[in-house]
Amino acid sequence: MKKIATLLLAATLWCATLHAEGGNNHKMGLVLALPHPMKVIIPNYESYGFTKEQDAKMQAIIGEMPAKMHAMFDEVEALESEIREAVMKHAKSKEALAQKLDKLQTLKRNITALHIDTVLQIREIMSKEQYKMMMQELQKLQKQSQPHKHNH
Repeated sequence: MKKIATLLLAATLWCATLHAEGGNNHKMGLVLALPHPMKVIIPNYESYGFTKEQDAKMQAIIGEMPAKMHAMFDEVEALESEIREAVMKHAKSKEALAQKLDKLQTLKRNITALHIDTVLQIREIMSKEQYKMMMQELQKLQKQSQPHKHNH
Protein backbone atom coordinates (compact mmCIF):
# COMPACT_ATOMS: atom_id res chain seq x y z
CA MET A 1 0.00 0.00 0.00
CA LYS A 2 2.88 2.34 0.81
CA LYS A 3 4.40 1.68 -2.63
CA ILE A 4 1.08 2.53 -4.33
CA ALA A 5 0.81 5.79 -2.36
CA THR A 6 4.40 6.63 -3.31
CA LEU A 7 3.67 5.87 -6.96
CA LEU A 8 0.53 8.03 -6.90
CA LEU A 9 2.44 10.94 -5.37
CA ALA A 10 5.26 10.47 -7.86
CA ALA A 11 2.79 10.30 -10.73
CA THR A 12 1.21 13.54 -9.63
CA LEU A 13 4.58 15.27 -9.37
CA TRP A 14 5.83 13.77 -12.62
CA CYS A 15 2.75 14.76 -14.59
CA ALA A 16 2.77 18.24 -13.09
CA THR A 17 6.37 18.83 -14.07
CA LEU A 18 6.95 17.06 -17.34
CA HIS A 19 4.02 18.01 -19.50
CA ALA A 20 5.03 20.75 -21.86
CA GLU A 21 1.70 21.73 -23.45
CA GLY A 22 -2.05 21.31 -23.33
CA GLY A 23 -3.35 22.64 -20.02
CA ASN A 24 -0.46 21.48 -17.89
CA ASN A 25 1.48 23.55 -15.39
CA HIS A 26 4.51 24.23 -17.56
CA LYS A 27 3.89 25.70 -20.97
CA MET A 28 7.32 25.92 -22.49
CA GLY A 29 8.62 24.60 -25.74
CA LEU A 30 11.62 22.37 -25.30
CA VAL A 31 14.59 22.15 -27.59
CA LEU A 32 13.44 18.65 -28.52
CA ALA A 33 10.01 17.23 -27.83
CA LEU A 34 10.36 13.71 -26.45
CA PRO A 35 7.70 11.37 -25.11
CA HIS A 36 7.37 11.13 -21.35
CA PRO A 37 7.68 7.43 -20.42
CA MET A 38 6.29 7.95 -16.93
CA LYS A 39 2.94 8.93 -18.46
CA VAL A 40 2.45 5.26 -19.32
CA ILE A 41 4.71 3.54 -16.80
CA ILE A 42 3.23 4.89 -13.58
CA PRO A 43 -0.46 4.22 -14.34
CA ASN A 44 0.45 0.66 -15.43
CA TYR A 45 3.37 0.11 -13.07
CA GLU A 46 2.39 -3.33 -11.84
CA SER A 47 1.82 -4.65 -15.37
CA TYR A 48 5.51 -4.19 -16.21
CA GLY A 49 6.46 -6.89 -13.69
CA PHE A 50 9.65 -5.17 -12.57
CA THR A 51 12.14 -7.26 -10.62
CA LYS A 52 13.20 -5.95 -7.20
CA GLU A 53 16.36 -4.51 -8.76
CA GLN A 54 14.42 -2.83 -11.59
CA ASP A 55 11.85 -1.54 -9.12
CA ALA A 56 14.56 0.04 -6.94
CA LYS A 57 16.07 1.79 -9.97
CA MET A 58 12.67 2.96 -11.23
CA GLN A 59 11.76 4.25 -7.77
CA ALA A 60 15.01 6.25 -7.72
CA ILE A 61 14.11 7.88 -11.04
CA ILE A 62 10.53 8.52 -9.91
CA GLY A 63 11.82 10.03 -6.68
CA GLU A 64 14.49 12.29 -8.18
CA MET A 65 13.46 13.44 -11.65
CA PRO A 66 10.32 15.47 -10.89
CA ALA A 67 12.14 17.73 -8.42
CA LYS A 68 15.07 18.27 -10.79
CA MET A 69 12.80 19.03 -13.74
CA HIS A 70 10.45 21.21 -11.71
CA ALA A 71 13.28 23.45 -10.51
CA MET A 72 14.48 24.02 -14.07
CA PHE A 73 10.95 24.56 -15.41
CA ASP A 74 10.32 27.18 -12.72
CA GLU A 75 13.54 28.97 -13.64
CA VAL A 76 12.61 28.93 -17.34
CA GLU A 77 9.12 30.27 -16.64
CA ALA A 78 10.51 33.11 -14.49
CA LEU A 79 13.06 34.00 -17.16
CA GLU A 80 10.45 33.90 -19.93
CA SER A 81 8.25 36.19 -17.86
CA GLU A 82 11.13 38.65 -17.39
CA ILE A 83 11.87 38.62 -21.12
CA ARG A 84 8.20 39.03 -22.04
CA GLU A 85 7.86 42.03 -19.70
CA ALA A 86 11.12 43.57 -20.91
CA VAL A 87 9.93 43.38 -24.52
CA MET A 88 6.25 44.23 -24.11
CA LYS A 89 6.43 46.88 -21.38
CA HIS A 90 9.92 48.30 -21.78
CA ALA A 91 10.62 47.78 -25.52
CA LYS A 92 13.94 46.05 -24.84
CA SER A 93 15.72 44.74 -27.92
CA LYS A 94 17.12 41.26 -28.47
CA GLU A 95 20.57 42.79 -28.08
CA ALA A 96 19.65 44.21 -24.67
CA LEU A 97 18.25 40.80 -23.68
CA ALA A 98 21.14 38.74 -25.10
CA GLN A 99 22.32 37.42 -21.71
CA LYS A 100 18.79 36.41 -20.67
CA LEU A 101 18.18 34.77 -24.06
CA ASP A 102 21.44 32.83 -23.78
CA LYS A 103 20.52 31.68 -20.28
CA LEU A 104 17.06 30.63 -21.50
CA GLN A 105 18.57 28.62 -24.32
CA THR A 106 21.00 26.93 -21.94
CA LEU A 107 18.23 26.05 -19.46
CA LYS A 108 16.05 24.54 -22.18
CA ARG A 109 19.01 22.55 -23.47
CA ASN A 110 19.76 21.29 -19.94
CA ILE A 111 16.12 20.24 -19.47
CA THR A 112 16.21 18.37 -22.75
CA ALA A 113 19.53 16.73 -21.86
CA LEU A 114 18.11 15.59 -18.51
CA HIS A 115 15.04 14.24 -20.31
CA ILE A 116 17.22 12.32 -22.77
CA ASP A 117 19.34 10.91 -19.93
CA THR A 118 16.20 9.83 -18.08
CA VAL A 119 14.70 8.11 -21.11
CA LEU A 120 17.98 6.27 -21.69
CA GLN A 121 18.15 5.24 -18.00
CA ILE A 122 14.63 3.85 -18.22
CA ARG A 123 15.50 2.01 -21.40
CA GLU A 124 18.55 0.46 -19.74
CA ILE A 125 16.53 -0.64 -16.68
CA MET A 126 13.81 -2.31 -18.72
CA SER A 127 13.97 -5.62 -20.49
CA LYS A 128 13.35 -5.60 -24.24
CA GLU A 129 9.79 -6.80 -23.64
CA GLN A 130 9.08 -4.12 -21.03
CA TYR A 131 10.51 -1.43 -23.29
CA LYS A 132 8.42 -2.68 -26.21
CA MET A 133 5.32 -2.55 -24.00
CA MET A 134 6.15 1.02 -22.94
CA MET A 135 6.68 2.10 -26.54
CA GLN A 136 3.35 0.60 -27.60
CA GLU A 137 1.60 2.46 -24.79
CA LEU A 138 3.35 5.71 -25.72
CA GLN A 139 2.26 5.26 -29.35
CA LYS A 140 -1.35 4.76 -28.23
CA LEU A 141 -1.13 7.86 -26.06
CA GLN A 142 0.36 9.86 -28.93
CA LYS A 143 -2.44 8.80 -31.28
CA GLN A 144 -5.04 9.82 -28.69
CA SER A 145 -3.49 13.25 -28.20
CA GLN A 146 -2.95 14.10 -31.88
CA PRO A 147 -5.45 16.59 -33.22
CA HIS A 148 -7.75 15.27 -35.90
CA LYS A 149 -6.65 16.53 -39.32
CA HIS A 150 -9.21 17.66 -41.84
CA ASN A 151 -8.65 17.72 -45.58
CA HIS A 152 -9.85 20.89 -47.21
